Amino acid sequence: TYVTQFDAPMVTNWSVGMQRDVGFSLVADVAYVGNAARRNLINREINGRSHGTTFQPENLDPTNVIGGLLQPLPDDFLRPYRGYANITQMSTGGYSDYHSLQFSVNRRRAGDGLAFGVSYTNELKNMALGTIDPHVGDNHARNYTSGGRRPHILVINYSYEVPNLSGVWDNVLTKTVFDNWQVSGITSILSGSYGGITYGFSGVPTGTVTGNGAIGAGTASRVDIVCEPNLPRSERTFDRQFRTECVKPPSDPFRLGNAMGDELLGLGYMNWDISIFKNIPLGGTRRLQLRVELYNAFNTAQWSGVDTGAQFNFLTGEQTDANFGRLTGATLAARRIQLGARFTF
Repeated sequence: TYVTQFDAPMVTNWSVGMQRDVGFSLVADVAYVGNAARRNLINREINGRSHGTTFQPENLDPTNVIGGLLQPLPDDFLRPYRGYANITQMSTGGYSDYHSLQFSVNRRRAGDGLAFGVSYTNELKNMALGTIDPHVGDNHARNYTSGGRRPHILVINYSYEVPNLSGVWDNVLTKTVFDNWQVSGITSILSGSYGGITYGFSGVPTGTVTGNGAIGAGTASRVDIVCEPNLPRSERTFDRQFRTECVKPPSDPFRLGNAMGDELLGLGYMNWDISIFKNIPLGGTRRLQLRVELYNAFNTAQWSGVDTGAQFNFLTGEQTDANFGRLTGATLAARRIQLGARFTF
């Protein structure tokens, strides 16, 4: 069953920039870019119950015992509107905010054949409320998060027409082999993005009620973060990408946990894509171009996965997953080389 409430979405964008020619064929740009979106479409479960509901003594069924433990009453006995399952209210109660500083320097192609651009983006804030859980005290504090924010992005592009050697040594061999070369490419250097940690229990006794104890949709049960989990880059290893000792099972009776889901700064990487062209004039407007394109040209290791799924012993709370906090071994694409030819007439 769906109850809908809609207001017109509203997005406000800001952009303030300054551009200046700084000489040497260079143009510099500095800009602030931001936006605020309000009344985004969002779902709210109104026929559920809060985290921990099924754990409470008053909600246990004395006639249903498994493993010596009382089991909760059926969900439909505990819902606000009995006789109905989930009731989702679709409304425009979501919102998001974005703020960034952007810098760039670009060089126009000059007589020396060199053109390049350098751009840097610093995401100061990228937060959104995409979930409404009516069963927590402060929904904004719990669900207005910056998951997915990537703080630093640096991109360098370049194109260089290599000077013809025949200008110094004019002969057929030099013109054929060493003239009309061009090199271009893009180098990307990205920091990781922010994300969270999931968890589960091992060694759960028979009959124990697990999960978050909620009824109906709602935000997931989360871990407790008891210290700063992020390690300096110099201290990260294959087996230890963050401080796993800072991650504990939820300690509150409703198993809410205090994590926001944006505690971990993930994996960044550097990538070089390079193209080398050889242009061969064939008279008139005819030209043959030979191309060599290298993607991840230096075959740098670009790790793409970390085990962020904690596993805790149900009775002791100790971590039981030896791979927690390790790189998974997954990577982005290794070096690829592509050859091609193009005939223009």
